[in-house]
Amino acid sequence: MNSSEKYFILLGDLMRQKNGQVSETMLDMGIMYKVNYGVSIATIRQAAKPFGPDHDLAEMLFQHDSREAKIAASLVEDPTKVTREQMEAWSVDFINSELVEQVCANLFQKVEFALAKSFEWCLADNMYLKMAGYLLAGYSARNLEYRDSQLLSYLDCIEEDASDCEVYLRNSIAFCLREIALRNLNCKEQVFAFLKKFESKGDASSLWIAEEVKMVVG
Repeated sequence: MNSSEKYFILLGDLMRQKNGQVSETMLDMGIMYKVNYGVSIATIRQAAKPFGPDHDLAEMLFQHDSREAKIAASLVEDPTKVTREQMEAWSVDFINSELVEQVCANLFQKVEFALAKSFEWCLADNMYLKMAGYLLAGYSARNLEYRDSQLLSYLDCIEEDASDCEVYLRNSIAFCLREIALRNLNCKEQVFAFLKKFESKGDASSLWIAEEVKMVVG
């Protein structure tokens, strides 16, 4: 079966699972797509599983306007074939937190240059690119081949971005800090020292992040 055949079969499978009530609820929550069939993530995963890895299929799916096709693309793509140019092209469609989370968790964290791209995105002006950057940094913190200093360098970016930030960015920053702190004792000590300074800012966002990290890391 070639990629085009897989494309039409998978899209058909996804469309048959559409749920208008779910898509309306997501819209009410501010999660916007050009097309949203309201299919659950679990169902998308199950439908996409037999079709990957397939780079051509992934590219075809991501060009489709639907939420389900874009998420499926992140599930069938071969991480070894992802290029920096592709990451940039796909990131143009980062228009809500769900798609950012799914693409980063399913695919981008597995790309060999994820850490380099994450730092670049953390410096971007776009909130969703920043969110992706911190998520990828958090995932990269689990890779012990990276030096502590590479991960701890994100603290400067976090200090600038955390004050009074949007809830989705706040969550990704907390995730990043938690994962860095969980690497080893050195990282934990440096993150906790950073959080003390963080707490002195007094804004709700910074305080929430500090409490969230401490609660999980201990």
